[in-house]
Amino acid sequence: MESSLIEELKSKAVVIRFNPFSSEDELIKILSGCDIIVNRKSKLTGKIIRFLPHLKMIARTGAGVDETRIDLHAAKNRNILITYNPGMNSKAVAELTVMHALVLFRKFKTVSEKIKEKKWNEAQSQIGFELNGKKWGIIGFGSVGRNVARITSGFGCHIHVYDPLVEPEQISGLGYSPMEINELLASSDVVSIHVPLMPSTYHLIGKGQLSLMKRTSIIINTSRGGIIDESALYEFLDSGKIYGAGLDCLENEPMKNDEPLASLNNVIITPHYGGTTYESYRNGADGALTEVLRFIEGLQPLHKFLY
Repeated sequence: MESSLIEELKSKAVVIRFNPFSSEDELIKILSGCDIIVNRKSKLTGKIIRFLPHLKMIARTGAGVDETRIDLHAAKNRNILITYNPGMNSKAVAELTVMHALVLFRKFKTVSEKIKEKKWNEAQSQIGFELNGKKWGIIGFGSVGRNVARITSGFGCHIHVYDPLVEPEQISGLGYSPMEINELLASSDVVSIHVPLMPSTYHLIGKGQLSLMKRTSIIINTSRGGIIDESALYEFLDSGKIYGAGLDCLENEPMKNDEPLASLNNVIITPHYGGTTYESYRNGADGALTEVLRFIEGLQPLHKFLY
């Protein structure tokens, strides 16, 4: 879905469309005269930023800003304005999070494979779990976490929340249970992660944390790769110490052909596409182009990244 603001932008600037998956050298050539880049999927490396002498602004259509898309050190050295769109894809990511839980608990991966193999009886014999009555632990109570809480409450889940930046009274006021992270991990049937990747959250979930979880529990990460220690996760999943994992992001992307986690039957991996819906793309484009138009008009950004 194209943003309704694109025609207004065309009346005020020369607009160039480019393939976000172009090579580094191709991007430098295509973008060489640009003052502003509207970006979602391209990796704007330090080399690209250094070779774009006119670049003044990067408007992210995505919800956050991190090193997976922009070399922040290079951008900071150039004093480039970066804007972003908090919450633009939170409903989409929340829905994907719940989908991962349903697929894992109902053994959809195994059932689908058995059907393709024409093994109807084996597929029908797969027994799963319901979400109703389960304890769902949410790590990170921002826009995505709150949408997950809203959706899973409708399934009859009991919601546990860990977020050191949110007052416990605010969480309990919404009818949820605030908890410290270790208590949440030990008591929850489902744990979903919704925090940004930063030094304090890198490998937030490691061997010690996974050891607290129930054998019948699942863990889901639809935020950023690197928050879970994947070698530890593989060990716990392969040995059956936890029931399953749903991952929409990996520490190294794109996924390698020999990724160990992909070989496990109790793992669901999707290609970091939680926000890949027509609705969230439209929201992101509208938000980014609003910031660009404000910049052109000399107005302050609504959501400025602080280096």
